[in-house]
Order: sequence, then C-alpha cells, then structure tokens
Amino acid sequence: MTRRLLFAVFSCLFVLPLAAVPNRLSLSDFTVHSDNPKYKYIGKGISEMISVELGKSSGIELIEREKRAEILEEMELSLADFANSEVQLKVGEMLAVNYVVAGEIVDMDKKVLISLRMIDVESGKIVWNEQLAEKLTRYERISGFFASSILDFFSVEVSETTIVKVREVEEKTEEAVVSFSEAVNHFDNREITQAKKELSRAKRVDPKNDAVEVYLWKLDSITPRFRVETEYFAPTSCPAYLGLINEDNIYTWQVIWVKPPNADDVQGQTIDGFYFKDYPKPMTFGYAFPIGNNLGLSVEYVGGRLERMVGAPFSFDLLGSTETEFAADLDYNYGGSLAIGYRLRDNFSLGASFRATYSEKYKGGGSTNPMEEGFWYVVGAGLVFLGLDNKLVVDTQVSWASQADWYVNTDLKEAVEGIRPLSVDTSIGYSLLDKKLTLSLRTIEDIFIDKRKGIAIRAVPVVEYWLFPFISARLGYENSHLFQNDRYSMGHGFLSGVTVKIWRFELSSNFTLRKKPTSMVPGYLIYDSKVLFGFSFNPGLLGR
Repeated sequence: MTRRLLFAVFSCLFVLPLAAVPNRLSLSDFTVHSDNPKYKYIGKGISEMISVELGKSSGIELIEREKRAEILEEMELSLADFANSEVQLKVGEMLAVNYVVAGEIVDMDKKVLISLRMIDVESGKIVWNEQLAEKLTRYERISGFFASSILDFFSVEVSETTIVKVREVEEKTEEAVVSFSEAVNHFDNREITQAKKELSRAKRVDPKNDAVEVYLWKLDSITPRFRVETEYFAPTSCPAYLGLINEDNIYTWQVIWVKPPNADDVQGQTIDGFYFKDYPKPMTFGYAFPIGNNLGLSVEYVGGRLERMVGAPFSFDLLGSTETEFAADLDYNYGGSLAIGYRLRDNFSLGASFRATYSEKYKGGGSTNPMEEGFWYVVGAGLVFLGLDNKLVVDTQVSWASQADWYVNTDLKEAVEGIRPLSVDTSIGYSLLDKKLTLSLRTIEDIFIDKRKGIAIRAVPVVEYWLFPFISARLGYENSHLFQNDRYSMGHGFLSGVTVKIWRFELSSNFTLRKKPTSMVPGYLIYDSKVLFGFSFNPGLLGR
C-alpha cells in the first residue's frame, strides 16, 4: 500500500508535469527561389514573423534564433547550412526539440508561393505541411496563416491578434518585410548598427508590426531609463548616445518633489542644529535626431528653479554682514543646450554638450541671497561602449558648471562663494534572458575642486525586468559616501520605477528616496525624495 502511494505521489510530481511540457519547436530559414535581389533574405524575415506569432501562444516552446545560431556555431556551420535536412535534424537533436519546420519561398512575380513542412526529429518523417500563394504585401496574413495552422496541428489555442491577421487581409508595402528581413540578416552577422537602421526603416512604413517591435526590443541598448534624477547642473544623459540613435526622438523629463523624512511642512530638515533646504527643480524638453550615418544631435530647452537655503546654529559673516542663515535660490531659469554624438565604430561613440542658462535670483522670503543674476554654462563630454552582442553597455560622462556655489565655512564662520563640483556619471549594464533582465550599476561622483576639497560617491545597483515587451519594472539600492571637511558620512536609499512602451511612445517613472550630499555645509548628507517622469515619442521624421 505504501509503495503504491509513493508511486502515485512520484507520478504526480514527475510524470504529469513532463506530460504537460509543451512541444519544443524550431523554425529554419526558408529557402528563397527568386531573381529579385530584394527578396534575398525574405526567407529569414518570413520565418521570424511566423516565429513571433507562434510565440504569442503558450502551448508550444519555441527555440530562439540566437540559441539555434549558437548550436550551429559549435558545429562550425552557419544559419544558411540549416536549410539542409540532415543538418536540421542534427541541430534539432542538439536543441532537444520535437519538431523542425522548414520550407521554400518561390517568387511567382505578382505572388510568392510558400511551402512549409514539419519534421518529427525522432522519426525523420514529415508530420505536417502547408502551402499558400499570396502577395508579399500581405505578409501579416502569411505569418498569421502558417502560425495558426501549426498551432492547430498541436491543438493549441491561437492568439486573437494572430486570428485577426488571417481574417482581416491587410495590404501593406513590401518595403517593410524586405527591410525587416535584411535586419534579421544583419542581426545574424552581429552587425547591430545596420540591423537597427533597417528596423527603423521597417518601423516607419509599418509602425505596428509585431516582429519589428520584438527585434527592436532585442537590439535595444541599456539606456538611462533608470535615471536617478535629471541633474540640475549636468546634461540630461550622456551625449555619446546620440551617435548610436537611428531615428529622431522628442522627450521631456520633469521632477516632482515628495516630502522627505524628518522634514517640516516646508520641506526643511534639521541636522546637528543646521537647517537645510536643497531642492533643484529642473525641467527638460528636447529633440534628438540622427544626421548621416554616424552623427547625432540634440537640442534642449532647460528650465526650472533652484531652491536652496541653510540656517546655522551660530552667526557667520556674509559679505560683511552678520547672519545666521542665507538662501541661494534661483528662480525663472531658462536656457538651452546643444549636444553632439559621433559613432567612431559600431560599438563605440563619443559625445560633447554645451548648455547656457539665464537665472534670476529669488527675491521672496526673509533670507539674504548672495546669488548673482545672469548667464552660466555647463560643458560636458562622454563616451559609450557596447559589447558582447550589445548585451553589455558602458557609458560615462564628465560635466562642470560655471555657476557659483555658496556654502558656510564652519571653521572660519563665514559664507564663501565656491565652485560647482566636477560631476562624473558612469553606468555599466548587462542584459540576460534575451534582454528581459538587465543588471546595472550606476556611480555618480561629485569632486569638489574648491577649498571644500572632498568627494561624494553614490553607487546605485539596479535590476530591471521586462514583464512583457511593452512594460518593465526596476528596483535599485543606493549607497552614498561623503569624504569632506575631515568628516565621513554614509547614507542609504532606494529606487523603484517602471517603463511603458506603447507604439512610438515611452513613459518612464522613477521614485527615489535617498541621502544626498548638500554642498551648503561641507560634510553633511540630507534626505532627498522625489518622483522623476520621463516621456518620449519617436515621430519617425528623420532616420539613418
């Protein structure tokens, strides 16, 4: 009795789950018979479009193209060799798939004849075949038709969007499928820049194509979606990214402050008898666009307000008068920035930026404000490196602002006009699980180059996961270290955020709660809490 019970338990734990494992399937690139040079790679494109439709259903397990290419590389073969039936079966065995789908595309002038067959890897027999003569401009119906037929063979439910593609025969331009097919070929050859260029072209003529979106997602670089903040004294993002963009982009970043812990009703914080308010409130609106094959530019409007105030537990000298507090508020800031990026190689780009802003000092409140009105500027430079088939991204930028930075010298008991610290912003990101998971580390160093002397270091490790191709969630931890004024301070914080992609729109939102260095009294960290919103739109007006 006991043995029977144990056998029943093991059957439930092991046998039944194995029976529920979906059928493993691999698609080969289809052989093309055509004298039209534009059709050279449509066997790759049509195969991948069908794969994308199959991937919408959970009843089968589809082997990714990259995994198939990896096995072929181990066999010292190419994807072109996968057209051979013997190679298909051998690769199928190595991939542990049940079935391999192969086929041919014959150009019949006004239509293409597509013939596909499914081979049982274990027996080598053809267990399914289907044929369709259709205009190439109806590639959506082609992919939907074959995907539906394959899923019907497995008695698997077909996605509603796939059914719609078969039912609603939509006529489109063949430029989209041709560009997409060429992009897949560049993808196979690890020519990332060319692949992105063809995908951008395909997206312009067919903005809602699912396969194009999937590949754009695969090739998407790890960009600063997890921004900690829009820096008041630094460029919005590393200008070197401009050398890598393939289409134009309209974007904006906005900060909304949240009352930090231990703050009073006006967000002031008291630490060791000092009273702090240090809240940059920047806003950026910009347009980035590619020029030629290697150059990218961005033009930004920058504005906002800088709300800064400090009160000391002792009296100090400020421009000849005795005070216990002063403000360094700036109101009605407006200006612009110009940034340029140049791609030296497919995986390496340099950039530089210049920003000029006119500021008026805030005249409200009762605190003395030593800030001068007028123009100030920010200069920056950076680089971006892509590696490991675009899975690794490293960027860094250095920026410096000419604006005055007033602070209280606690030793001399006087307010002193200092210089903004040099800012170094570096991030390293690596993607896993076919770009679904990204591990990133961002470091921001403020190097004080005036009499304050010291360095503030922030380390922000972040994990981002794409729940679906159109939405991601991220979570990060922040650790701050301040070495200044013979004093060491350490703080902690966290970051959480989401990114949502809809058609050509992208919305990113990050919430941060952390301790940051305040330059108004050397050696002190204060709480910082805010929500950062970023919104972008790709109009498709300019592309490489």
